[in-house]
Amino acid sequence: MKDSSVKESYTQWVKERVQLIRAPFEIDPTYLQDELVLNLVSIEEVNRLKADVAKLEGDKESLEYSLYDMTYKKNLIRKLEGEIQYLRDLADVAQVIVQEQGDRAKAWRMEHSDVAELDNNMVQDIPRMFIRDENMANFHNTPQEVLEFVRLCDVLLKKFRAHLKVVMEAPL
Repeated sequence: MKDSSVKESYTQWVKERVQLIRAPFEIDPTYLQDELVLNLVSIEEVNRLKADVAKLEGDKESLEYSLYDMTYKKNLIRKLEGEIQYLRDLADVAQVIVQEQGDRAKAWRMEHSDVAELDNNMVQDIPRMFIRDENMANFHNTPQEVLEFVRLCDVLLKKFRAHLKVVMEAPL
């Protein structure tokens, strides 16, 4: 508890000094501060309040770290969502490319199926014709140019079969 007699004597002294010096202001009693009321608090209470303040400061640091961590994770999620969308778009483009390539392969097969059919017929028919012509040819009376042509057809047929086999086994 504060001794009010000290305050009153000081206030009186200030008023007297103001009158003596003739200060250019008046003292308005409404501007005077109310008496301060001090609450006496025990040391245990002060220690408990200090501990509470320390705990709250620790909580504040923990919450600030959590906020930073959540902000980082949120930014990371946004980045990953952007990358996922990019990959989805890329997958869509890849799907279109795969479809186009499949269509091209199908068109190629259709276009070249006629060639394969022609080849199969040639592979079956030409040797028969060759054998028939070879048997019919009189090697003593047939001109040498015709015999060379028949042999050349035999070589070309073998090369054609080998090339066709390679093409048919090659991946698209």
